[in-house]
Amino acid sequence: MRILITNPDTIGDVVLREPLFRVLAEAGHELALIVRPLVQPLARAVAPGARIIELPIDVYGARVEPDDERLEPMIEAARGFEPDTIIGAPYTWTVLEHRLSAEFPETRRIGQAGGLFVDPWRIQPAEPTAPFDEIVRVNADLHELRKNEAIARTVLAKEVHLADPTLELGPELRDSADAVLAGLGLDRNTHTAACVGHSSSTEVRNWRPDRWVESLAHLMQSYERPVLLFGGRHEDDVTRKIGDGLEAKGLAPRYWIGEHEGDTLM
Repeated sequence: MRILITNPDTIGDVVLREPLFRVLAEAGHELALIVRPLVQPLARAVAPGARIIELPIDVYGARVEPDDERLEPMIEAARGFEPDTIIGAPYTWTVLEHRLSAEFPETRRIGQAGGLFVDPWRIQPAEPTAPFDEIVRVNADLHELRKNEAIARTVLAKEVHLADPTLELGPELRDSADAVLAGLGLDRNTHTAACVGHSSSTEVRNWRPDRWVESLAHLMQSYERPVLLFGGRHEDDVTRKIGDGLEAKGLAPRYWIGEHEGDTLM
């Protein structure tokens, strides 16, 4: 069976889905993952052998409609995959899942009951119809691993227990990361990496910068452990603000900021 899985979110959510990808692949199914450019290098490590389809826009960000023409290359790639099943992996769905529902109305479509994602700074619209024909109903507070487990049970029609996520990086990625760290005067075992910035769409669920400053300052002062502040270019302003707060306390954080959205540090 060919299974198309939407992943419009970012790094943490995709890592937590590794056990879901693994159990579906081990059951003999062919996978294709729709992911943002930021996540593509990671997706290849999290789901070896899966086809990677790029999601060209942030469907959580500015107002995007299901018929947005920028989604056309992704839809064309999805058609080429000819999925037998489509899984909306996030608990809340987006215009991405609605577009796929319109494009593949006869395909089995599975998703969760979290409702349509709405920017928390906007007024909540009337609840639209779910873009799935099978809805997995789980408590919103359930751990993401258990939510993914419920999806796996629905797809495979049997009891499933997902182990914790594991991530095996190849030597090329390890060597690349070690080279970056060496250039910063660090090695992989003697520092704390902190991805603590945010973009405008993720600000609502992040700590305030001053709280990160206090927490990281305690770590650096109490344990004499260097901190590497890293993140994407879209998080740079907040990351630098946190770094400035640490420097004002006489501390010296290191920085690594990706040059483009697909440039991630492994």
